[in-house]
Amino acid sequence: MPLVALILLNVAAGLALAPAAARELRASPRAVPALRSFAALCWHAGLVALPAAFYLLVRHTDWMFSYATGGAHIPSAALLVLSSVVGASALGGFALGARWMRDHRPQLAPIAAGALTVVALAGLVALRTRAGVVGTTAQFRGGFGLVPFWSSRASTAVLLVAMVQGGALAWLGWNLRARIAR
Repeated sequence: MPLVALILLNVAAGLALAPAAARELRASPRAVPALRSFAALCWHAGLVALPAAFYLLVRHTDWMFSYATGGAHIPSAALLVLSSVVGASALGGFALGARWMRDHRPQLAPIAAGALTVVALAGLVALRTRAGVVGTTAQFRGGFGLVPFWSSRASTAVLLVAMVQGGALAWLGWNLRARIAR
C-alpha cells in the first residue's frame, strides 16, 4: 500500500498544481505538454519525485510492496520503471487538472486532489498492520524481527521525502502562480 499511496499522492499533487497554472492554461491554446508549467512539473518529477520514489523502492522494497512479494524477487529495472510511474502520475494529474481548468471547472481539481489524499491516507490506516511495521517479507510472514514504523529507518526516509517533495511542490506552485504567463 505505501507504493499505491505514493502514486495517489503524486496524482493529487499534479491536480493541486493545475490551479496555480490557471492563467497559462487559459491564455495558451497550446497542448498541455507544450506549456512551461508542464515542463516545470516534468523537471520536478525527474529531479525530486522519481529519485525519492526510487530510493524508497530500492531501500525499503518489501515495505513499499506491503510484503505482498519479497524484494529479492523484483529486478531493479522494474523498480526504476515503477519510480517512473510515480513521477508520471503527477504529470497525469496535472493534465487532468489542466483539462478541468480549460473547461472552466476549477473547483474539481482541488476536490479530486483532496479525495485522492484522503484515499491514500485511509488506505495506510486501514493497512496499518502492514504499513506500520518494517522488515523483510520473511520476517512479516514469520512474525519475527519486525520494527515499528516510527522506530525504523524507513520513517526517517519517508519524512525526509515528504518534506523535500512538499517543499519543492510548494515552491513550484508559488512560481507557477507568480511567474508563468506573465
